[in-house]
Amino acid sequence: MNAYGLVYQDKNDLNNATLFHQEALKLNEALNRKVGMAQNYANLGLICQTQGNNAEAIRYYQMSIALYKQLGDPFAQNIQILLNNPALDM
Repeated sequence: MNAYGLVYQDKNDLNNATLFHQEALKLNEALNRKVGMAQNYANLGLICQTQGNNAEAIRYYQMSIALYKQLGDPFAQNIQILLNNPALDM
């Protein structure tokens, strides 16, 4: 489902992208797949940032970073870069 969300993101169809990322998140939560959850949170954050919903983007990025750090995954640094983007200043 995450892949479908990415396809819709590439097409700039953010409503459908959000729906697929949210469904993927529900599935990953049910299966306790933390890496998948972290990816979903990051993708949802990017969509929110694109839509100008910075507060929500920050919330999703922070959840993604927390999971990646919990897993010891260095990808957390990439999400931290997105979170440090001056465009997110509120």
